[in-house]
Formats: sequence, C-alpha cells, structure tokens
Amino acid sequence: MNFFLQPTNLALLAIAIISGIMLLQPLLMKGNAKHVGATQATQMINQKAQIVDVRTAEEFANGHIRQSKSLPVQSLVQLLPTAKLKQDKPVLIICASGMRARRAAAVLSKEGFTDIAILDGGLKTWLDAQLPLVKG
Repeated sequence: MNFFLQPTNLALLAIAIISGIMLLQPLLMKGNAKHVGATQATQMINQKAQIVDVRTAEEFANGHIRQSKSLPVQSLVQLLPTAKLKQDKPVLIICASGMRARRAAAVLSKEGFTDIAILDGGLKTWLDAQLPLVKG
C-alpha cells in the first residue's frame, strides 16, 4: 500500500492513466459512424444515400461529388433544419481529409441520424480513386 502513496509513484501512475485515455480518445470519438473507402462510398451513392459535404462553400464550389449538399461543418447545426435530410436514410459525409466529417457525424448522431458513414481520407480518397467531381 505504501507503493501508491509515494509521490514519484503517484506521478507515474497519473501519467500512465492520462496516456491510456489519450490513446483511447480516437476510438471514443468515432461515435456510431462507420468509415468507408471510395468503393463503399460509390455503392452507397448508387443506393441513394444522402451525401453531405461539410467543407466550406468555396471548397465545395471548386469541386464536389454530384448530388451532394453543401452543409459547412461550422454552420451545420443552423443549416440542418432546412437541409431536408431524412433521418431514416443513410448519410455519407464528405470533407477534405476526414477530420471535419467526424465532427459532423457527431452532430448528426446527436440529431437522431443512425446510418452515418464517413469517407475515410475525405475528398482526397475520392480523387485518388479517379472518381468524378462537378464544379459550381
């Protein structure tokens, strides 16, 4: 019992616990969204998934996936009521690299959406697979 009461050992124990939490954080932040590659994303689109692009309006105008809705992550909460997304249909979230999509997935999950997918690697993955974009 004296082992845990020594200041050095308490500090080492605290460091170990904090390190463990930091390592688990990405797993805990994933939420209920699944991560898909370009092939799975294409299959979802062919099966009429709702595509939400959470990049900025400028990024969206420079090129986006056909039939995607521009809902920038910074204003997603405000735009969601008018976006006409159906909670019972799959949603595919796109951003530039995947980071903003994770935040958007958390928002959608909180709003009651249950079938959420994130394009792993974002639009870069889409372009690497040589899939088309539309501009405007």
